Amino acid sequence: MVTIIGSDGFIGHRVKKWAEYLKINHTGVYFEDKEKGNIHFEEYIGSELLKETDTLVIAAGNSNHNLPRHNFTKALKMDLSYLEKLEKAELRADIVFLSSAAVYYGHEGKVDEETSVEPLDYYGLSKLYSEYMVRLIAGKTGKKLIIYRLTNAFGKNEKRKRLFDNIIECIKTGAPLKITGKGESYINPVPVEKVAEILIKSALEIRKALGEKKLEVINLTSKEEVRVIDIVKSIENKYDLKWVFSGQEESPVKFIVKSRKLENFLTRLGIEIEPLNRSIERFLVSYGL
Repeated sequence: MVTIIGSDGFIGHRVKKWAEYLKINHTGVYFEDKEKGNIHFEEYIGSELLKETDTLVIAAGNSNHNLPRHNFTKALKMDLSYLEKLEKAELRADIVFLSSAAVYYGHEGKVDEETSVEPLDYYGLSKLYSEYMVRLIAGKTGKKLIIYRLTNAFGKNEKRKRLFDNIIECIKTGAPLKITGKGESYINPVPVEKVAEILIKSALEIRKALGEKKLEVINLTSKEEVRVIDIVKSIENKYDLKWVFSGQEESPVKFIVKSRKLENFLTRLGIEIEPLNRSIERFLVSYGL
């Protein structure tokens, strides 16, 4: 059985939908929205379902980039408390874990999975701690682990006031899109539906895909190396999107995440990622634009 931790989240809910589509024996574990899961996390920890889980997809944790700069301890606790409970509950399952490319903060230029991670950013540091924790869980049981370091996921119903949500609102209202700094941060986004497909199919094929290896760390990013300003300029004329530069960016993303390892791994899983401009176009059309 595949269990999805965080099935009520932006990405986790899409993972559950994929599990339903593929008719996989699965359980959705929610934290807040019971309409998007089968069992609350606290109930799952003490249930027989934990022992029945063959592979665990973890798509939970803090996703607010601004929170850690104001209260790092709170953000860290949010990321680690549920992982600590999983460790104490003696989980014995292979794991597919969704982390963040924010662990590369501090680097400039191209980075890959072999690049050292010593993030000069609270958010990146919180994500690195969560990676260490999930490695501890998998290491104690000798189970297999895939860690995906996601750059950015976009799609319908994402958190308000993220880039793509703001773009939609500004196209509809005619208000100018405010771009922090000069829009030079690399974003390299991936459609949320594709992220979910990768996670669930990795869970199904984890033993075959890893072979003798116990751990694989993979950057989850678009093939294209694009900045915020590149995305805005690619759609401004067709959709009459107005924009202005506004303020300074606190932690600009100066690193470019390489996708070669991801592409090779997805070939093994039989998954394709379409060109980013086509994905963005489909996203905009889904809003009737």
